[in-house]
Amino acid sequence: MLRRVAALNALCLFASVTVYIAAIGASARSSGSLELAAMNLFFMAVMAAGIAFYGAGRSRRPAPPLRPSLMAALGAGAASVIGMAALHDSGAGQAARYAALFPFALTNGYVMGHLFFLIARHVPAERQGNAVGVFMACANFCLFLSDSLAEFFHVPPYYAALLALALMARLLPEGNGETGETTRDEQAPAPALARRAPLFVLAAALLSLTVGFGDSLYLTRHEEYMAWHRYSRLLEVPGCLLAGRLADFYPVYLPLAALLARSVSLLFCVLLIEGGPAGASFLADCFFTTFLIVFLVWGFIRLSAHLSRPALWAGMGRIVELPCSAAGTLLGVALILLRLPSALTFGIYVAMLMAAVALYYQVMLVGRVGFWESAGDEEGEEEREDRRGQGEPAAISGEPAPAEGFAEAERAEDAPETEEQISEEELFFAEESVAPELFAEPSPMPDEPLEETARLGTKPRERPRHAGAAEKTAPQPNPAAWDEPERPKPKPTFDLPPKELETLLRRFDDFYGLTRREQEVQRELLQRRSIAEISQRLAISPNTVKYHIGNILRKTGAKTQAELRQTLRYQKRRLDKGQAMLPPGAENAGE
Repeated sequence: MLRRVAALNALCLFASVTVYIAAIGASARSSGSLELAAMNLFFMAVMAAGIAFYGAGRSRRPAPPLRPSLMAALGAGAASVIGMAALHDSGAGQAARYAALFPFALTNGYVMGHLFFLIARHVPAERQGNAVGVFMACANFCLFLSDSLAEFFHVPPYYAALLALALMARLLPEGNGETGETTRDEQAPAPALARRAPLFVLAAALLSLTVGFGDSLYLTRHEEYMAWHRYSRLLEVPGCLLAGRLADFYPVYLPLAALLARSVSLLFCVLLIEGGPAGASFLADCFFTTFLIVFLVWGFIRLSAHLSRPALWAGMGRIVELPCSAAGTLLGVALILLRLPSALTFGIYVAMLMAAVALYYQVMLVGRVGFWESAGDEEGEEEREDRRGQGEPAAISGEPAPAEGFAEAERAEDAPETEEQISEEELFFAEESVAPELFAEPSPMPDEPLEETARLGTKPRERPRHAGAAEKTAPQPNPAAWDEPERPKPKPTFDLPPKELETLLRRFDDFYGLTRREQEVQRELLQRRSIAEISQRLAISPNTVKYHIGNILRKTGAKTQAELRQTLRYQKRRLDKGQAMLPPGAENAGE
């Protein structure tokens, strides 16, 4: 699924950039830079509207049929491309070009919104950055090849866009499970993060305005830029791949890398205004801007898993970035045409960049949000959880205390359910997990004659003072005569081959949004291990184990460990029938 999603996104981006470059190039012959900036704003705004239209439509209950609308969108986009190809050399006016461009931008945005939702829903969280970086890198490499073919073989760019649309129609997945028919959120929403999501949107808008500054130079120097366009696309490939790797392995550093890269890009733009080399400035701006774009796209895809309308929020990165960058382009062109000092122009965009940084850290200082944490920060998280479990208020670390989930974990461990509620196998596990020593039966002792005990002057069942006396007064017990057969250990929750079991558990982890440590604890629980055993195997304190159990119960909607296993079995039965998993709280309705 990851390869298919990456290929579809790459084809969609390739088609949109190809048509955009061709439309801008056709209009550049008879229009000035201000008119080109207006067309750029029109194209980007309509595409963002298409993405938003998809997100709003998929959030409705019930959601409309998906595949017919996608195929209709691709067909309308192909017809629009054919119309633009007919107007390319016809000398038609701007109104006709706008009319021909509108259907393609709208339908391409609609399909793009669906593909972003596919990444958010079907790509594991730890690989979403790689998915974003790979599809953007593939699209830019295809643009390099397309420009090379167009230059050497004079192939019209619209043919390449039609081929991309045809391949997308071929690769679109079928079936409800793969196309994302269920539009409800797959995790419990994070209220603290939801309240500050508008701040992140505002920060993204300001960052996107700074992207438009580089685009304004492309429009004012269109002929110079087109000479370097092919090489700039090739240089964007390593930038996208590197940004995607940062998102997956070092997500904490990606925002910082994006901000620093954008600052370097602005410096090169100022050098170009002051008469610096055009080629070096264009290439540097394209390479460093990729970090910011990947960060915005990936950030909202990760954010969508924690909000109530994931289909809309998954594409919010492009919804914000496209029109805001186009507005920044229009502003940059106006500033250049006014011939303001380059230092003033640079200062305006730096002020936007600093404001975006301030807003971004306002969001991050709310508390530690799981999808921003890197793997290397796990130790610090465990230390905070240990302190929290020992009585330290959760407000010290900025996180809300999972009081309800922790209480449920305590009840699950200290007050197991009755035999009427769970099976004998579940009751045995509950007993073993609470206090194994309380349920161990004492070793029976052989009966001793009363007169023999009276003669020795000892109490019944009391060990004599001398070992020799014990040998004379009481016969040695025969263990084979009274040892009970050892009770078998209950079977794990899922009796599956290791590879198939790991695939199933990964789907559960993605669906419920479990962190890496919560996944490890959940796997130990499914093996029916006690808190002490889990603490020893994972080298963490029992309080930390209880804290993770509380989070797992809260996210899955279960009240006890037994109910957790029942919930997972129920979800597996739905998957075996080809049905989608139900979110927390909807299992009973699904029955």
